[in-house]
Amino acid sequence: MAKENELRIQIEQKILEMSLGHLITTSSRIIFAMYEAAQKQLEITPPRSGILILLDELGELSQSQICDFLFLEKTNVSVLLRELEKEGLVTIKKDSKDKRTNLVHISAKGKKMIARLNEINQEISAKISKNLSQTEKKFIKSYFQELLLSQIPS
Repeated sequence: MAKENELRIQIEQKILEMSLGHLITTSSRIIFAMYEAAQKQLEITPPRSGILILLDELGELSQSQICDFLFLEKTNVSVLLRELEKEGLVTIKKDSKDKRTNLVHISAKGKKMIARLNEINQEISAKISKNLSQTEKKFIKSYFQELLLSQIPS
C-alpha cells in the first residue's frame, strides 16, 4: 500500500512537470481511448466516425477535402473510405466534371449512426469537462480552435 502511494505521488509529480505539448499529447491518447471504447459497440473507430460526422455536417465532399478538413493523409483516408463504403456507411462516386476526383456521400445507414455518435460525443465531452467552469471550457475550446485554424494552409 505504501509503495502504491509512493508511485502515485511520483506520477502526480511527473504530470505537474510535463510540458504543454506532452500534456496535450497524453490527454489526446486518453480521450481517443475513451472514444474508441464507446464506439466499439457501434463497430466503428474514431477516425471513421470523424469522416461520417464531417459528411453529415457538410454534405458531399471529395476525398481531398476530407483530408484537408480532418488533417489526415490521403492514403489513410483512402483506406478509411474503403472500409466505410464496404460497410455501407458511405457511397463513393467519380465526379462527373473531373473523373480523377472521388466524391463521398454519407448513406442512409451512415446517417442512422450519426445520432448515436453525437450522443457519445456529448457524453465524453461532459465527462472530460465536468470539473471545468464555463469560462474554462470556452477558453480551452478557443485555444484548440486557434491551434487548428493556424494549421490551415494559406
